[in-house]
Amino acid sequence: MVYPVLGMVLSRFLLNPKDIFIFKKLLIVGFSLIFIGAVLWTQVSNAIIVQGDYHRSGLAVHFVITGFVLIWLPLCKAVFNQTQNFSFIHNILLFWSKNTTVIYFIQWVLYGWGILIFGCELLTAPVSLFIGLGMCLLSHALTMIFVKLKEKYQ
Repeated sequence: MVYPVLGMVLSRFLLNPKDIFIFKKLLIVGFSLIFIGAVLWTQVSNAIIVQGDYHRSGLAVHFVITGFVLIWLPLCKAVFNQTQNFSFIHNILLFWSKNTTVIYFIQWVLYGWGILIFGCELLTAPVSLFIGLGMCLLSHALTMIFVKLKEKYQ
């Protein structure tokens, strides 16, 4: 529930696209959270509290992920503003932004089935990364299909 609530809180502030002050604050808070999460991750010995397990992430993991999101948002905004002449990148960012919820649901169904098929702790990091990138591409493709079907039947 941390991430949907964070999205609800941040959406109020992010609706004003000209407020660069908010984006600078997000960067500062994001880097701070990643630093705190990294310190907890490397310095605290209780792995369950810090890293958690497969089903529940620990506090350090939540700090790092939240920090990443707070850095990712201003970076996406900057890329979006700079790529208006490059329609491919601009259009992909716009598509992802408009279809975040659909992407989220499709992606987690794919990941859930992927865990059943590939296992969750049996793969090496490079193989996991490769599968994760494949899941992201598949999520994008399935979202495009879903959006086109939705437009066709509405």
